[in-house]
Amino acid sequence: MTGFCLVSEMTPSQKKYILENDRDATIVRLASVGVRGTKHYTTAELLGYPVKGMVYLVTDNNRFEREIAAKLEGDFLKKNPRRRGNIRGAFTRFMHENKLHWSMCCKQRRMC
Repeated sequence: MTGFCLVSEMTPSQKKYILENDRDATIVRLASVGVRGTKHYTTAELLGYPVKGMVYLVTDNNRFEREIAAKLEGDFLKKNPRRRGNIRGAFTRFMHENKLHWSMCCKQRRMC
């Protein structure tokens, strides 16, 4: 494993071994309780697919945050090439719900 892996791609014995032998290993579930704002957007509208079932076993949190944020941002930009106002804000809220940041959120632009 190179820092993180989808749990669904692991055998139960692989998952058990990592959790027992790596004290820093954690389970991270991407989720959205509903991306609110002036308009409700589903994760399928934001990314092109739902995030239900996206559960990762993470051993390198920094790498996970960097790589998953880049993947989600790429998927968002591909699905929403015009990404104006409300949908951009909804994506930012989705990322922040999952303790992630992207290039257009306030942390990356140093406005927070």
